[in-house]
Amino acid sequence: MAVVVLVGGGMGGLSTAIALRKGLSKDHRVIVVEPQTTQYFLPSLLWVMVGRRAPGDITRSIDPVSSRGIILQRGEAVDIDLKRRNVKMKDGELPYDFLVLAPGAEFATELIPGLRDRKSHAPGGDNGSEFNLYTMDGVIDLTKALRTFGGGEIAIVAPPGQWKCPPVPYEAAMLLDGYFRKAHKNRNVRISVYTPESSPFEAAGSLVGKAIGQNLEKRGIKCEGNRHLTAVERKRKLIRFRDGVAPYDLLIFIPPHRAPEITRRCGLSREGGYVRVDPHSMATQYDGVYVIGDAAEVQLPSGLPLPKMGAITHLQSLVVAGNIVRRIEGKGKVRSFSGIIPCFIELGGGTSIAIFGNLYKPGPQFRVFPSFPLWVAAKALAERNWLRERE
Repeated sequence: MAVVVLVGGGMGGLSTAIALRKGLSKDHRVIVVEPQTTQYFLPSLLWVMVGRRAPGDITRSIDPVSSRGIILQRGEAVDIDLKRRNVKMKDGELPYDFLVLAPGAEFATELIPGLRDRKSHAPGGDNGSEFNLYTMDGVIDLTKALRTFGGGEIAIVAPPGQWKCPPVPYEAAMLLDGYFRKAHKNRNVRISVYTPESSPFEAAGSLVGKAIGQNLEKRGIKCEGNRHLTAVERKRKLIRFRDGVAPYDLLIFIPPHRAPEITRRCGLSREGGYVRVDPHSMATQYDGVYVIGDAAEVQLPSGLPLPKMGAITHLQSLVVAGNIVRRIEGKGKVRSFSGIIPCFIELGGGTSIAIFGNLYKPGPQFRVFPSFPLWVAAKALAERNWLRERE
């Protein structure tokens, strides 16, 4: 009997577990370690922001997956003994034959002075103008603020380093533009995007950056690249960058990301950063140990890191699951992640552009498909499939 332990029951962890359970015979065990009981579909937070989804529409319990023969181990994995091949829990240990780490990245708002989550706001304090776009609490508060926003400067700020789903700040700006146009408030609202990228979605190449930039410009949305966030002055409503400041009336921020504590503690993270893996198999230097999704790091030919995206995580999960099944059962072909990905980038007004290309090719070479409502339907299908996995 082989034991496969997965640390993290999010998008990557559960997708891997489901694929493993389908491929392995019943005498092998698939264990998912996850402290949370419910999850939400992160890409749909933008739809919650503009009122197209309610929080409950994109939130699910992960308990039903246990009916598929997957063992849910409630609790937090605190360390990994890579030599003895076991995962250390607060109340015991889990030995493994194969280990898949999919803990995601941690949010670290404390790395930027003045940046705070809703939960860290003092009761009655100045907490009405800054909103975390990557938490449900932050987006719920933002939705309320948008309803009563009378006009002024809306600043959308991306953090230094990488963040989940690189197109999000640009999509958020265009969705908000459509939101205010529909409410006939757009004349009183000025939207700006500040990003450390030299061009929008830099890892996907110049054609993609140009397409996003043109759509922002067409809507009158200002986009400033090479802007590296250093601090927020909440009382003065100023954003500080390395090379200047910008005012705001309403600040929407993506929190800084960092490698999860467990990969730093066990020594897998490179100098405290993300875990370097084989770009095609997601294998680490330790036999039978894989890292997928936001915790993994792959350097692209451009020198940039592989983006942290749900589509990439899902494809990685299928590769890892297939290769583990092959090693245990001795059947199937060796699988490899090629670097080819699709991505749908919303423009507001119910339309989206689609891009398709290979991140592992120099350039990279991406095709940009014109805006079309069908691309939004494709995003909705991805959401529906994620929800169905948890039913």
